[in-house]
Amino acid sequence: MSAWRHGRWMRAGIAAVVLLLAGSLIWWFFPQRIDRTLQGYEFTAGQPERPGRSLTLKLEGTLQRTLAGFWKGAGKFEGKLVIVGESYSGVPEDATPFFYMSRGGGRLGLNWVEINPEGQTVPRIHLIGEVMAEYDWSKLAIIRLHEKKGWNSNEGVTIAAPARNREEALELANRVMSERLGEGPPLK
Repeated sequence: MSAWRHGRWMRAGIAAVVLLLAGSLIWWFFPQRIDRTLQGYEFTAGQPERPGRSLTLKLEGTLQRTLAGFWKGAGKFEGKLVIVGESYSGVPEDATPFFYMSRGGGRLGLNWVEINPEGQTVPRIHLIGEVMAEYDWSKLAIIRLHEKKGWNSNEGVTIAAPARNREEALELANRVMSERLGEGPPLK
């Protein structure tokens, strides 16, 4: 093969690699719509005798990956995560769910507006819990926050999805939480 032909194939190969790399970067940074329904399981850590329950989570929003999260798949998620069929004391039915997540960790809650006795508009918030997710957003764990007690690994209520029972939920929650929080005592 002549040097001219060899150089032509080399240029074509380099151009193909550059186009492939550019396309991958565009795909990586382009916002992705996520619309998932996950079956989860809620359990109380440290209390295996206490019954858990199955529940459904709906995740809807947009994932925007960032350059800082390039190697770990992290990004920013804006949207809503709803625990289907849940209601909360003191929270109106039309409260807006919010969910913001960055670098694999975030908060889940509800917000609404009330009018106080003086006629002023007052924003209200009900924090449901801390959320941790795997980089591909297919698995997540929610640590439910109790207003007075907070959360601890001996009596904290946790949701893991997808999971069908306590064993699956425990294993998933421990994996997702250790990825985000580092090594610590596992939930039991």
